[in-house]
Amino acid sequence: MITGMKRTFLVIPDRGRAESLRNLRKLGLLHVEPVPGAGEDYEKLSSRQSNIERAIGILSSMNAKGARRGMKLPDSLEVVERSIALSEEICTLGERRIGMERELERVMPWGEFDPRLFGELDAAGVRLSLVESTPEGIDSLASGADLLRFSADKYISRAILIGDGPLPEAVRAFDLPDEPISSMIAELTSMEKAILERERDLKALVPALPSLAGFHGVNGQRLEFERIRSGMSVDGPVCWIEGWIPERDTPALERVASANGWGVAFADPSADEAPPSKVENNAAIRIINPVFDFLGMVPGYREYDISLWFLLFFSVFYAMIFGDGGYGALMICAGLFALAKGGRKASDAVKLLLVVGSATTAWGAMTGTWFGLDASTSDGFLSRLVVPAFAGTNPLSQENVKLFCFLLGTVQLSLAHLKNIRRDFPNPKFLAQVGWLGVVTGLYYFVLNLVIDTKKFPIPGYSLWLIAGGFLLVFAFANWDGSLGKSLLAGLGGLLSQFLGTVGAFGDIISYIRLFAVGLAGLSIAQTVNQMAGGMMKGWTIPFGILIVVFGHALNLAMSFLSVIVHGIRLNLLEFSGHLGMEWSGYAYEPFREKFPEGEVSGKENQQTW
Repeated sequence: MITGMKRTFLVIPDRGRAESLRNLRKLGLLHVEPVPGAGEDYEKLSSRQSNIERAIGILSSMNAKGARRGMKLPDSLEVVERSIALSEEICTLGERRIGMERELERVMPWGEFDPRLFGELDAAGVRLSLVESTPEGIDSLASGADLLRFSADKYISRAILIGDGPLPEAVRAFDLPDEPISSMIAELTSMEKAILERERDLKALVPALPSLAGFHGVNGQRLEFERIRSGMSVDGPVCWIEGWIPERDTPALERVASANGWGVAFADPSADEAPPSKVENNAAIRIINPVFDFLGMVPGYREYDISLWFLLFFSVFYAMIFGDGGYGALMICAGLFALAKGGRKASDAVKLLLVVGSATTAWGAMTGTWFGLDASTSDGFLSRLVVPAFAGTNPLSQENVKLFCFLLGTVQLSLAHLKNIRRDFPNPKFLAQVGWLGVVTGLYYFVLNLVIDTKKFPIPGYSLWLIAGGFLLVFAFANWDGSLGKSLLAGLGGLLSQFLGTVGAFGDIISYIRLFAVGLAGLSIAQTVNQMAGGMMKGWTIPFGILIVVFGHALNLAMSFLSVIVHGIRLNLLEFSGHLGMEWSGYAYEPFREKFPEGEVSGKENQQTW
């Protein structure tokens, strides 16, 4: 569920502002409204944070291994500064190298010579110029000037011109280099050596990455503190901040405020305010949180918490997309290994892996598919787990899976409108959601008729009544504001939008066939891998057959995982959420609290007061 919030106004003495904020941070309950930071300390911390992030990015890009922990803050600062300095030197040397390589490429056709000799000859009264042109251009120049042909190829001729004089348009003077080719080559070699040395120095700093990550957290915490401290509004001897706190935690803030001499006031959020969303669920439902965190999706404060339904339907979608009991068994083994290794500290992600792995194994058992092999054709234990309607030996199995997909979609979309009915009741607006429920239910039969088989699934008459009646209810009550007449007029203005919404609902139900299509594609790949490897499972080719099996099924697993992200999550976030009317417009509740113990970072920098 989404926890109720109270807008909070906190007034503290300006003289003890920093100490008060430390006490507020220890409480760790108030989500402070964003305020702009200011001042020298804030700018210093902000600049340092940017440099730390830059250094982490630089070192993360280096291909080196190792870890070093327990670095003190001055050491971390030195690593940051050293990393940035080395990176800048590498960039500078790289740019110079590119320039030198281009210059070398330009001068190389002329061969080795010392450009200083041209200046010495010029001082002695002998004017020499290097010129380039097409062979025809050099020929025309030779008829009226003293010329020493130098080199030529199919397109460019080079020559040394003796004396002064204007050059024809087709002939261009060659700019002398600053140094001989041999010097450029030596300098280029020196630059490449210097780049390699600095890259080695950077790789030597890579083991400090774990400590830099901690430094980034500590400095970010200080930056947040200074942003709030310097951004507070001030009026005479007092200053104040605004924020949000869970309603049940208001007594705790009141006690701390009373003990510290603060003034505090609470208010309910107004209709135009958007408090942060704090989603709270029990441990069984909370395992879906890694998916939300990966997507960066947060429901709005006034939207639904669909964690339970997301978890249930996501598990089914996941199982149908992978569609193989063998793959599910591998996931369970991986989850159990991680669980045994982590003990009681097993993450929600590991628990979620066990759930979806179990669901995948169950679906594979129902369809009789194990690593692309059909168990329904055998007489073993696995064949007794197969549901006949989904068995590979059943010629109607694919049709039955399609039916299941459309039924699953209709159930999920109907659930969305049932939740909306509960939300809107007893406001007459709930009748619009009743209408949408009728439209979705009626369209289910149209989908079966048009997509699967027109003869086997004729459209029943009551489905037309469901669609027509539902359409009228939506038309009449979707814009209800207390007056049926006004609602009808508004519905008339949105008639086209309502029609397109009905067509969209039809498409939403059809969209669930992607579960069948993607699952079938994965099965085809698994079967193809088995066929390719089957002919090699004898004699000296057995190792190659095993390699094909392992690589092929690993690739199929990876592709199925991507399909879950693209298709399995989409059905929850677009189709289901769309019928719920959710926009996922929220932002997470993040209280002002101490995330990193500052005592873990030592050194003179830590003695400053922030």
